[in-house]
Amino acid sequence: MSSLVNRLALVRSDKKYAWTAVALWMLVIFAFSAQAHSGDITAQVLHDFNYIGRKAAHMCEYAILFLLCRNAAKLTWARHPSLIAFAITVLYSMSDEYHQSFVPGRTATINDVIYDSCGALAAWLVISIWLRLRQ
Repeated sequence: MSSLVNRLALVRSDKKYAWTAVALWMLVIFAFSAQAHSGDITAQVLHDFNYIGRKAAHMCEYAILFLLCRNAAKLTWARHPSLIAFAITVLYSMSDEYHQSFVPGRTATINDVIYDSCGALAAWLVISIWLRLRQ
């Protein structure tokens, strides 16, 4: 367990590892987006909660991306890491929606970009409150 903690601390303090974590998470998002007909598949499991579950997943995956980007931006530029992280997250969300337009059974919608952005904004709000409470 201490080995895992040490590795996580390394990601938080070394920009090479921090940006690698960002890239790996982007690959995870890309892999989920590349699944053909995923809405139909999740509907079989989630039934009436399919829409809510999928949008909640959008928000969570982009909240995580925001936090990883914020950490990497803070280590790289130090000024305005949240703004930089938000911009990266929204741009990636837009590119991901474009990618989905080529996947069978998937569509690209501005609504999903809005959900993704809301997830990033929620993470930004939580981290801002947490940092203020820490001071």
